[in-house]
Amino acid sequence: ADVINDEPIWHNNRVVSYVTSGGYGHFIKQSLALSYLPIALADDPSLNAFEIEIMGHRCPAKIHYEIPFDPKGERMRS
Repeated sequence: ADVINDEPIWHNNRVVSYVTSGGYGHFIKQSLALSYLPIALADDPSLNAFEIEIMGHRCPAKIHYEIPFDPKGERMRS
């Protein structure tokens, strides 16, 4: 299942934020989520161990520090 919005984001067994929007990223073939995270967690790559709860199950998640996109325009757009 893919994220949609309002799913809780967990870090060290506590909810630190919620997904604001999301969906399936066809270029990277993964579910993508957008959220606002506490700066202390977002700025330190060593703390990049998150989980997003989707339909009652926690799924591993990580911060993308670079924007995942199709740099060569190889995928069709609508």
